[in-house]
Amino acid sequence: MDNVTYDLFSELNITIPTDAVNFIKNFIEKANKDNTWLWPLTTLPNTYILNDKLRNIDFGTFINEFVIDYNATLTILKVPPNSYVPWHIDVIPGRKCVINTPLTLYPNSLTFVTDAPTLDTNLCKDTEYHTFKMPYLMDKVYILNSQRYHSVFNFDNDIRYVVSFCSEFLNYQEACKYFKDKELINRQW
Repeated sequence: MDNVTYDLFSELNITIPTDAVNFIKNFIEKANKDNTWLWPLTTLPNTYILNDKLRNIDFGTFINEFVIDYNATLTILKVPPNSYVPWHIDVIPGRKCVINTPLTLYPNSLTFVTDAPTLDTNLCKDTEYHTFKMPYLMDKVYILNSQRYHSVFNFDNDIRYVVSFCSEFLNYQEACKYFKDKELINRQW
């Protein structure tokens, strides 16, 4: 695998504070209990945008700075039990740069990212491409190159929730530079 590009996803040396995680979990619990999952201002299914609540949550210094510097939006991504999100590239402008963190450990939920430029196997047959499983470890924060094909498979009997900070003002490489300059990139794939 000498031709791996290392531009699929990066793990950051950042932990989201427990209070912020608990705030999000409480929000989800209340939304599920009250059946108030509203999907405003988005064409993404199973996504809740928390723009109005974002400024009141302390996600830690580095995430707070990123949110302010790049006008990031906070979303909660919800993948139903025993389902999947097909291979795709994020085409919504607000998801040009995506920073994700799982809310709990999802042992039977997998996210894959590929370095293939297309899913058309006829166009890719002469070149070797790679698919990587994102680790999505509890208490870790990841930058996802949302301009690469990726897919989620949730084999759990529970809903999978991921907190996602999104910006349209920088791409994956620029986000990596932003966090690398702060010496916060732990590893890259």
